[in-house]
Amino acid sequence: MKRALGTVAISVVTALALSAAPAGAAQVTVPDPQGDSPEAPLDLLGFTASNNDLHLRIELTVEDATRDGDLFVNVKPRQGDGVRIVSRFRPAGKSRTFLLDQAVTDDGAGKNTRLRCPGLKLRQGFAGSLPTIIFDLPSRCLSKGNYGALRLIAVVEADRDAQVKPEANDEIAKSDYVARG
Repeated sequence: MKRALGTVAISVVTALALSAAPAGAAQVTVPDPQGDSPEAPLDLLGFTASNNDLHLRIELTVEDATRDGDLFVNVKPRQGDGVRIVSRFRPAGKSRTFLLDQAVTDDGAGKNTRLRCPGLKLRQGFAGSLPTIIFDLPSRCLSKGNYGALRLIAVVEADRDAQVKPEANDEIAKSDYVARG
């Protein structure tokens, strides 16, 4: 599948770890070694997704959250069409975050239509000493809240260099399914 994501550093992520579910939310973590993409302005170190009844939380851990970049997270339920959370990330200014119909893994061409999603949020935080970029997607914004397990792909793109997690050699890789808790 061809994608216009710019130059993508490709390596196979060898560790997909499922961690214990906190307080009623199922969770999946996709790690990546620090410094594996020295040319990328935003080095994606991995992400953690928590899927609960009220919202989906995705925490992208990056090496340096002081640079501009475009972020997107592909969210695909087992049944039906998914969505893409997109952010024009600007740490020194106002980031623009929005939701697009159809996941990149859906059949057929995406319409790239923006969906109304009150409560979609982006904020910054820290995971230990590393910066994180956190998306909160209310469950009602995906299949009207009627979904179960999800698969995710996270992409960080800056200056036409991109990092995709998890990574694969030929096709788009996806996380394991994360159940809804």
